[in-house]
Amino acid sequence: MADENPVAGDEPTLTEEFDEAGTLRRRLPMRAGALDGVMESFDALGRAEARLSFVAGVLNGPAVTFLAGRPVLEMTYQDGVLEGEVRSYDPAGRLTAIVPFQAGRKNGTAMIYYPDGAPLRLETYEEDLLQGPVVDYHPGGIVRQEAIYSGGLLQGELVIYDPAGAEVERLRYEDGVQQSPAAPAAAMAPPARKPGLKERLFGKGG
Repeated sequence: MADENPVAGDEPTLTEEFDEAGTLRRRLPMRAGALDGVMESFDALGRAEARLSFVAGVLNGPAVTFLAGRPVLEMTYQDGVLEGEVRSYDPAGRLTAIVPFQAGRKNGTAMIYYPDGAPLRLETYEEDLLQGPVVDYHPGGIVRQEAIYSGGLLQGELVIYDPAGAEVERLRYEDGVQQSPAAPAAAMAPPARKPGLKERLFGKGG
């Protein structure tokens, strides 16, 4: 049995937890009653579920979550909040998105990818809100539509292109509300709202 009260400053004491079948489910590095080091958890087949770095009970450093032993999210925490890039992967291990975080908020240019690795969507964030260019791509890599956001709302022109790169429609927005076509438009309805990157990564309740 691990020592429950290690002396402060000593190396962390490792505690392992097993299920009824004898499979290792969690490996917990403890120091002075708090997680300190890399905590690992495993599923019933012994495959990795999570590998999280802690300092004095607070997430700090690399963190990875897994599905069936494959990474699905790679993150870095600093003092309990996300800092740096969050990378997500599909069940086949293919990169699906890269999202930059600063002090726990999305800041910078985020990319979402098709399964073949080609860009699907570029989003620009400032303090968790869409701010700046947002670009969607056809599967072949040609721009499908481009827009500008301000404070999370469409602002200015939204331009739509066909798979060959020819302009199809140009619309004008103010504070997220369509004002009028900015130029003669082809008979094509504007696309439905695409889920934001947070929804793509963490779901609507994320």
